[in-house]
Amino acid sequence: MATRRRPPEELFNPAVRWILTTILLLSIIVPLCYMIVLSVTPNVEAAAGVLFPHHLALSNYAKMWAGTGLARGLVNSVIICGASSIIAVLLGLVGGYVSARAKFIGRGAFLTGLLAFQSVPTVMILLPMVIVMAGLQNVLNVAVVGTHWAMVVAYLTFALPLVTWFVAAYMDSVPREIDDAARLDGAGSIRVLFRIVLPLIVPALAVAAVLSFLVGWGDLLIATIISGPDTHTVAVTLNNFLATQEGQTLPQYGTLMAASLVSALPIIVLYLGLQRFIVAGLTGAAVK
Repeated sequence: MATRRRPPEELFNPAVRWILTTILLLSIIVPLCYMIVLSVTPNVEAAAGVLFPHHLALSNYAKMWAGTGLARGLVNSVIICGASSIIAVLLGLVGGYVSARAKFIGRGAFLTGLLAFQSVPTVMILLPMVIVMAGLQNVLNVAVVGTHWAMVVAYLTFALPLVTWFVAAYMDSVPREIDDAARLDGAGSIRVLFRIVLPLIVPALAVAAVLSFLVGWGDLLIATIISGPDTHTVAVTLNNFLATQEGQTLPQYGTLMAASLVSALPIIVLYLGLQRFIVAGLTGAAVK
């Protein structure tokens, strides 16, 4: 006798669902609201721990641009993270398609290895990566460490396995009969991938693009070691500004919080722009 699968909404009592949803929303909304309030709080009151400012200090946003160097950090992060995300999605699309459709020895171990790679601590890979880049720099007599492309390669190392595995997992939802039908009409593998399969997995690619973009945007460890003065990302810029506040009589917490909010805007725009595809992609992955 087949058992009836219970819908997700029946797993918890409505009251329990309401309480859990409320707690989750508060855990997100309260810190965000405090960040917004603190960003318009005078630095004197912010340093004193005042929860609600007596007057709004919109000048914190003007000081942010002048005192943190955030503009260059934002530009560098968009260039580096955007390039690594685009390359990871393109290579991950091809790698995921081959991994999902082709039959070869060790396919399961390969996909498992891609997933297991995500559990390896970054610091264990960072040192060999820096040694290789320094060696290339000496052998080729060209600048490597501190350049934009070195940062792109570093983040691509971590983003590409994740994207490949995610695309391969999502590809299983696309019936193989579609590929077979296209091949019967004379389409080759490249045409099948880009003309038939690609439009069907756009939601998965949107999720993969966001995930690979976030690999570099919030990173501090890799960027601190590999980036140079002209390629500092937004995370390094904020960290350097925070370091300059240590020991000062009046730390500029309001200015720092304003810079933190502005640094989050590109991620918010990316999410809003791809929201429809992200929801579809995550839903499809959850079903599988």
